[in-house]
Amino acid sequence: MVICARCKSAHLLVSWRAALNRCCACRHEIWSHERFPDETARPPLSFKSRRETIAAPTPPAPSRAAGSRRTRKFARACLLVAPIAVALVLFRNWESLPWTHRISKTNVPPPPLVSQSSSPTTGRSRPQPQVSEGPLPTLLPRKPALVAEPPRFSDEEARNLVIKCLSARQNSQIDLFVSCHAEQVDWFDEGLRSRAQIERQQRVFLQTRRLTILSPSKFGIEVRESNQPMVKEVRFSYEFLVEQPEAGKRSRGQSDNTWLLKKVGNGVEIIATREIVWDRRTVP
Repeated sequence: MVICARCKSAHLLVSWRAALNRCCACRHEIWSHERFPDETARPPLSFKSRRETIAAPTPPAPSRAAGSRRTRKFARACLLVAPIAVALVLFRNWESLPWTHRISKTNVPPPPLVSQSSSPTTGRSRPQPQVSEGPLPTLLPRKPALVAEPPRFSDEEARNLVIKCLSARQNSQIDLFVSCHAEQVDWFDEGLRSRAQIERQQRVFLQTRRLTILSPSKFGIEVRESNQPMVKEVRFSYEFLVEQPEAGKRSRGQSDNTWLLKKVGNGVEIIATREIVWDRRTVP
């Protein structure tokens, strides 16, 4: 309990911080040494002083508060600036920190310099290369890379294969005749046939018959382009004579043929054959 020495108004102190205050009535500063030693010696409070004490406005802060406010502002500024300064220091010295496991380029010793005039082992002087002061050699233009040309399938190759195949059949050269065909051939109206099947059929045919192509060099061979790449269509006709010596029979007729030839590597193969026989008759 504190009493004002001027107006004798009593004030209740909550803590020691309230020891310094001002009187509600006379605005006199009240100090802790003015506290009554005995509670009974305190004069009674009047209703007027009590109301003035309650309704009195908040006293202004002492002059000491201005200094504490400036201190708080300075402390806040330090708290804001300190992390930024630490971050800048770490950023500039990041490579030199031990936990980064990096070696600065400045710490790497430079390679030893070796004099060009002396040998590092013997110490003898080396002859300096002589640089000619003449004009620089002209660079030759680089030759363009050779591009492989795509294979061509000429009409002459198709005609040569037809003549080769018919000559081999007429001369009973079965191996040469079969080699003109592909591995799988669309053989006339019989479907796909392999080379082995074609060879077996031709051997059976030539065992009892003999084929003669009349005037083979005079028939014309027409070559056309097909809708498949590297495939040509050839058409030709010839007159034939088939003899059966054991039965004593002979037949003569006309054959119209259509073949499909395909370019494979450097060779040509037969992939399909069609034949129409007409005007066939028995001759004596």
